[in-house]
Amino acid sequence: MDLRRLFLLGLLIVAPVAHAQEGDEVSFDYYECPMTLPDSEIEEETIDCAYLTVPEDRSDADSPMIDLAVAILYSPADDNDYQADPILYLDGGPGGSALAGIDGWYKSPLRETRDIILLDQRGTGFSQPFLGCFVDEDAEEVDEYQAVQDCRDSLVLEGVNLSAYNSFASVQDIADLRDQLEVDEWNLIGISYGTRLALTAMRDDPTGIRSVIIDSVYPPQVMGYEEQSPLLVRAIEMIFTSCAADADCDAAYPDLENVFYALIDDWNAEPMLAEAEDPDSGEYVETEYSGDDVIDLLSEALYDTEIIPYLPLAIYIAQDDPTYAMELIQYGGPGDDADDEESLTEQDFADSDGMFNSVECYEEMPFNSLDLALEAVDNLPESLREKFAADVESIFATCDIWAIDVADPIETEPVESDIPTLVLAGEFDPVTPPAWAEDAAYYLSNSYYFVFPEVGHGIMGTSDCATSIYEQFLDDPDTEPDSVCIADLAVEFAIE
Repeated sequence: MDLRRLFLLGLLIVAPVAHAQEGDEVSFDYYECPMTLPDSEIEEETIDCAYLTVPEDRSDADSPMIDLAVAILYSPADDNDYQADPILYLDGGPGGSALAGIDGWYKSPLRETRDIILLDQRGTGFSQPFLGCFVDEDAEEVDEYQAVQDCRDSLVLEGVNLSAYNSFASVQDIADLRDQLEVDEWNLIGISYGTRLALTAMRDDPTGIRSVIIDSVYPPQVMGYEEQSPLLVRAIEMIFTSCAADADCDAAYPDLENVFYALIDDWNAEPMLAEAEDPDSGEYVETEYSGDDVIDLLSEALYDTEIIPYLPLAIYIAQDDPTYAMELIQYGGPGDDADDEESLTEQDFADSDGMFNSVECYEEMPFNSLDLALEAVDNLPESLREKFAADVESIFATCDIWAIDVADPIETEPVESDIPTLVLAGEFDPVTPPAWAEDAAYYLSNSYYFVFPEVGHGIMGTSDCATSIYEQFLDDPDTEPDSVCIADLAVEFAIE
């Protein structure tokens, strides 16, 4: 169905949404958009917002209903160029909000010919209930595990069935959404955890899926938490090897690996003070950084393709100018983000920690071994072992506290499908490495697999080359996209 025909219906219902009650049936009702829209950019006729109402637990006849937030961004294409197969975007996390990123989708070249449908998965974003875990900011010290317990207790007290928030249930939500919108065929785009959800849909309910793009792939067959620590170290070491292979970078930052590990050891022994912007006041204040803090920040930086070129410089100057180094790791330059024009992509909408816990503790953690995860940590560089062991133990302890049902073993098996699938990976990705994407592609008989050499986590929008491959595939999913442009991509490290 041409989704643009639905717009007039969307104008008729603008009352605030109320949480659905027991005994209701699946429904789709239009409402005012729950997120802030920049009036100067997104025109009223461009977007519709709605709530999809579904059972929280479809196996329970008396299950309460939950409301899932949906936004439809209409294509400006005329009838000659308009493609009736829309894109459904599946956000990552798990726990991220698709609707919070509506600004980027409004500007996306993919909207030139197709409508874009954004769904806040159950428990996330503007959907109700929201499985958020909030810590008292006034508390002087927060016990990590007590905070998890408090969050769980609070959600259960509200009547939330924590075992009902997982990929299997979300796939059924997706099927209901397609039925309610009367869409014959659509294209799924998933990034990060959204790739696992897309793969689960390909397995459990492939009806109406024309094509799939999985970008930064998290397939079900991996042992995510046994591999987590080595994966991050692999990405960090990519900085060292890539810099060493670049004559200019190697000359500017010789012996980068040893410099890095010496920095970690020194700052763990004696934390360093650096000025950092306070997110609440916007003022710069002195902040203490340990070596472990640097590892956390570096991990976050490796997600961002624009920051990667600055990392060798940041590592090298950290001892002499810690403030500048921390700015480089966090922003790619001294305060580069401070002057950015405000947009929806910068709105601070909390991810759903509760949804993250429910998904991971249901379908990933039960199939991993704490002993094997710690054994993998023992094989890492000595400077990293203590921190990484604590991180691994924390993850397993969280699931012990969360105490929910365990998925069927099918949730740890590869997905086999002949649906046309574009499989993408970033070479520097610290959390979903190219090996995972390649492994997923092996079981997808009609897939095309590409690695982008300069990218961290998330290929979409990082280059004209990436956009071209996205567009080619969506236009003709049965033909391999021309990927020759990838050969021209490389990291250009900042030299100072």
